[in-house]
Amino acid sequence: MVEKMFSLPHARKPQHMIYDSNCNTLHEVKSHKIEFFEGMGRCIDAFHHRTKHKASNLFCHKRCDMKTYLELLDDDGKYYFNSSIAEQTNVWFGGFHNICREMTPVKHDFF
Repeated sequence: MVEKMFSLPHARKPQHMIYDSNCNTLHEVKSHKIEFFEGMGRCIDAFHHRTKHKASNLFCHKRCDMKTYLELLDDDGKYYFNSSIAEQTNVWFGGFHNICREMTPVKHDFF
């Protein structure tokens, strides 16, 4: 899907792709020899890398750690951006799920 999305006219392939299970997708890309992802950084967001992936998984820690991509770090060694913002946004939206599901059409149109 990602390959098709960035193959559209005038679309530019991203330099980095951050995804919470990129080590699994990287295995898939390598096993199927998909060339589209060559030269693209495949990172795991900082939260998932720290909490969801085993330290013994050397492939994951060597190939998908954001800290190995120096262009993603500032001079102090901190990330330029919050890689976990999508996860935080989903949690925030989840707080409105019940409100929206039980909202009548009249209230929906009002808001």
